[in-house]
This record gives sequence, C-alpha cells and structure tokens, in this order.
Amino acid sequence: MKLSIVVLFSDRDKNLFRAWFEQTQKNVEVEHEVIAVDNTSDGSLEQIEGAQVVRGGRDVGCFAGRKLGFKQSVGQYIWYCDGDDETLPLKAFDYTADLVCFNYLAKHKGEEEKHICKDPYVMPYKATAKTFYHAYWKNMCKNMVWNKFIRRELLENIYNAVPDFELYTSEDAFLSVLLEMTIRSVEFDNKAFYLYYLNNGMSENTITDIERFKRVFRGTKEAWACYKLMTTDEQRSESGIRVEDLMIGLCKYALDQNKWADAVFKDYCKFLVEYFSFNMVSSVLEIYKDEYKQNYYRIKRHITDFNNEVTK
Repeated sequence: MKLSIVVLFSDRDKNLFRAWFEQTQKNVEVEHEVIAVDNTSDGSLEQIEGAQVVRGGRDVGCFAGRKLGFKQSVGQYIWYCDGDDETLPLKAFDYTADLVCFNYLAKHKGEEEKHICKDPYVMPYKATAKTFYHAYWKNMCKNMVWNKFIRRELLENIYNAVPDFELYTSEDAFLSVLLEMTIRSVEFDNKAFYLYYLNNGMSENTITDIERFKRVFRGTKEAWACYKLMTTDEQRSESGIRVEDLMIGLCKYALDQNKWADAVFKDYCKFLVEYFSFNMVSSVLEIYKDEYKQNYYRIKRHITDFNNEVTK
C-alpha cells in the first residue's frame, strides 16, 4: 500500500468524521487506508466501515496521537491530517522523496471561497536537508510545512529515537522540525491537497497568536535537543545545519511579532528572555536595531527590567 492517511479527531470536530471520511474517499483516488485516532474525551468517535478507528485519549497530544496512528499503518508514505481539514482531489502518486510538501488553502471564518489565501510554498523543486534548511529555516525561520507526505522509514527513525512524547510542549512543532532536519531529499509540489482549518478558522486575537508562537518555539527548541542526540557533531557539520543559526533566526522572528502584540507586549518580551536567554535577545536586538526603530527601546526596556528581576 502506497499511502496511509492518519487523521486526528478531538471533541471539537468528532461530529465531522463521517462527512470527512466520505469526502476523502471520494477525492483520494490512489490506493490508501484511513486510520482515525480518537482523541475525544469520551471515546465517542463513531465506527465507519472502511476506516480503522484507534483510541487515543483527551490527554494525548498531536505527536502521541500521530505516533499511535502510525503504529497501526502499513503505507509507504504517511499523510497526517486533522479532523478540521478537508482533503482535495489526489488522483496520482508518483513521488519518491523522503518528504513531499504541498501548499494548502487556508479558509478563515467567513471567508468566501474565491478569496481563500494560498500558502507560501508554491514552487515545485527538489532539495536536500541542507538546502531546505538554508532556504526555509535559517533564512526565514517562520514557516513549517504542515501539509506533507512522509516516507515511512523517516518516521520510524524518529519515533525510535525520541524520548517519551509527554515531555514536549509543542508536539506538532517537535515532529515537524525533526522531520525537516533529518530528510535526505524533499520535493515540493504546488498542488493543494486539502483546505486547512475549514471548520474552525484560524485564531482571531493577538493573545491566542502569541500563545501559538510560544508553543512552536518551545517545541522547536526541544526538537533540536533530540536532533543533537540523533546525530553526531561530524554529521551536523557536514550538513551545514547549526542550532545556533536557527535560534538566532527564531529570536529575530519572535521579536518581529512584537510589532502587533501590544496587548501582551510585556509578557511576550518576558517569554523571549526565558526562552532564548537575555544575552541572545539583546544580541539580536542590537543586530537589527535600525529595523526595529521605535520598538527597539520598548523591547530593550522590558527585557532589561525582567532580567534585573530574576538576577536580584
């Protein structure tokens, strides 16, 4: 079997399962299996003929749920979805890379179909882990590839190498970073295979966005700790992938968010110091001082005040 679709359902979208399954069976014409992970609080996901339902649990997060679904799968490639995603037509499967990445269509609440925005990953090309890292992490450090087909062997290596999933604060980010740093080959395709957040919409307030950034950054840091355990110094040197580069880029991106984070500005600056360290935040702030302009003084004041508090 070429493709296993592992889809997670929580309380918010458990009633969508039948509609999701019927629509997916209609659109996905290649050989595949569907494994639904029941992450509802009461284990109430309905049984549907043609889909395998496995029990996760309310306290089982993305990383653990997807690992559970993966263990039940047999496909050469794994396609992870959530219950609020809507798959679009997939009529052929001729990919060979470790990681096959697609753009997605993001439909926000109340948005008309014709105005659906497109994800930035629209250029079809093949890359290695090194070129992917330099193009999408070291230089941008802000866009993970969520819609992807993953070669089975890649996931097996990760799941066998990482410690207990309950340790991680951002399981989705954790898995994505490890995948994107351990690939041998990656292929981008500009076809869109599902509508993203079709039913629930994206977050609509600054506080929610800031909390999402915090989870992503923490998960990224934890993933890099595991990446260093999975590789030798020599392997990382040859690949050109450096933890220091990523952390600097992430810190720069995090500071950029302060431009619209007025409601939680002080709290967010505190998080940056806790996460990156005062010295790193200060260094990045000085490097990009001209770019931040008036925000430079606001950020510097908050991070200095917080650092003085914790060092008393």
